[in-house]
Amino acid sequence: MYAPMKKRCTTGSMQRRRIGFSGVAIAALLASNAARAADLPVEPDVFTPAPYEATAYDWSGAYLGAMLGYQWGDFDVQGLGDVEADGYVAGGYVGYNFQSGNLVFGIEGDLAATDLKETSGGVTLESDLTGSIRGRVGYAFDRILAYGTGGVAFADVSASDGTVSDDNWHSGYVVGAGIEAAMSENVLARVEYLYTDFGDETYNLTTATDADLSSHTVRAGIGYKF
Repeated sequence: MYAPMKKRCTTGSMQRRRIGFSGVAIAALLASNAARAADLPVEPDVFTPAPYEATAYDWSGAYLGAMLGYQWGDFDVQGLGDVEADGYVAGGYVGYNFQSGNLVFGIEGDLAATDLKETSGGVTLESDLTGSIRGRVGYAFDRILAYGTGGVAFADVSASDGTVSDDNWHSGYVVGAGIEAAMSENVLARVEYLYTDFGDETYNLTTATDADLSSHTVRAGIGYKF
């Protein structure tokens, strides 16, 4: 009566042993494969993006801008000595830069309205327009440019002694220095100082009078580079 049941229990026990042995064999196989995979060399990710490298600012190209500043100087008038004057200066400039490494070379022209005016000894002198054509040489610290400048300058000057008036164009030289910053790829801001000697001219007043004009200018500008 109990023999068949005993036989079924023995058969079930054997099946469980087979399943257990199969599980052990599978685990051993998986462990072996994992070990072999760990020994394989790791290939680099070919899709890893290259690190970003910022490029230096390029100062080359044409530009134009507007400037505003303060000018002071004196008219050296025959028989009167130095007649001091000061006032505003406002105008525009245009130029072109060439860059080689950190060195920047350029040429620039400017034209500005001024209100230099003074009266001394009965003679009134006034300058209401100045300009210059200058070369520029600078050194670029990426987006900062330190430069020196020099060239020719001119000014429209009028003189009057209350009876007779005369007008002349003075021409001379200008030298100076400045700092310019690239605020963006196209917007440039600057501050500069200029010393100008406009030379001597003769004015046909009641008495012929020689006058010389020299000035100092500090001005700030904002420009656009194309």
